Amino acid sequence: ARVPALYSSPAYGGGAEPSMSPFTAEAGGLITCSLASLSEKEVYAAFQAEYGEAVSNLTDEAKILFKVSIDDNTPLKPGQKRPLVYAGLAHTAKLSALLDLFNKKYCKGAQQEGAFLLSSGYAIKPDKSCGGVFMQHGLEITFHAVVDFTRLAYAA
Repeated sequence: ARVPALYSSPAYGGGAEPSMSPFTAEAGGLITCSLASLSEKEVYAAFQAEYGEAVSNLTDEAKILFKVSIDDNTPLKPGQKRPLVYAGLAHTAKLSALLDLFNKKYCKGAQQEGAFLLSSGYAIKPDKSCGGVFMQHGLEITFHAVVDFTRLAYAA
């Protein structure tokens, strides 16, 4: 398989130092990656190279990488996909830390709050640990920027 120049460092199996990391550090130890130029495989390879040692040793800082689709209720044209963001945070962190970040970035109104929903329509409780969410629901979640909380049911 072809390895992009960005991943030609020894950590990625190459020889030269990488020119940059595809991840952006956010407050609270969160990391995000929304580079559309990278394939999913490349994002996970970069994550493994940068954070794999902590994950292997399962330290408190070990991060879990979620694949988050952003749904702001904008109708999609045929063939168009929702924006995708890879977000990583410590497996011991509460999902509320990620929810706060996504509310700040993707909710437009001052009083507007979003929620992470599963494909079944149920919301994920923000007080759950990221490790627990990952083990119970997997790595793919959807952030809904517009939510009617009076009609929202939480997954068990």
